[in-house]
Amino acid sequence: MRKWKVRRSEVPIKIHNKEYYTVDERVEYFREHYPSGQLTTEIVSHEGGTIVMKATAYVDGKLIATGHAQEDQTLGKINGTSYVENCETSCIGRCLGFMSIGINGSIASADEVKLAQEQQAMIKEQEDKEVQKFREDYLSELEEIVSMQDKEAYKKVCREYKANKYGGRIHSFIKENRSKEMKEFHEMLLDEAQAKTEGHMTQPPA
Repeated sequence: MRKWKVRRSEVPIKIHNKEYYTVDERVEYFREHYPSGQLTTEIVSHEGGTIVMKATAYVDGKLIATGHAQEDQTLGKINGTSYVENCETSCIGRCLGFMSIGINGSIASADEVKLAQEQQAMIKEQEDKEVQKFREDYLSELEEIVSMQDKEAYKKVCREYKANKYGGRIHSFIKENRSKEMKEFHEMLLDEAQAKTEGHMTQPPA
């Protein structure tokens, strides 16, 4: 099978210093070099705004390659209205990539990489909003507990936020933004815990 050869009109897109070809360039190459070839797509599953599609490439009636893709309607602005179309484009691009068309070191197409970047950015934005709410709520709760000098409640909330999936980021925020009173209360608890540990260590065995 002939390898992909770049024409002057075909210029790869650079993303993070890597070059990718678009799906339309891959399709154009396939149509030009395999006039008897066929590209078909089918929906493998479609439920709850998540779709999986499969593309198949035939040349002279023989199956040459397949490619799959999955898209979620809730990820990315484009997917909000066109996740089915994006999925079809992606699976075709991957199918042709497995034919060595436009791979240039990567099966993923420029379209697929750009969409993935958009989705990752959206996920990060959602996570950042979630973290912001968590850490502000926990800080507020701890400050209220400190005002009541409730040691056990303070320890309980600290254990709870540390078990949160964003525990590290919550802890850093609380440490940087806690009041003077909260810092002193926290240090008092640490001193008590250390004194208790040292007391156990100095007790003679029974």
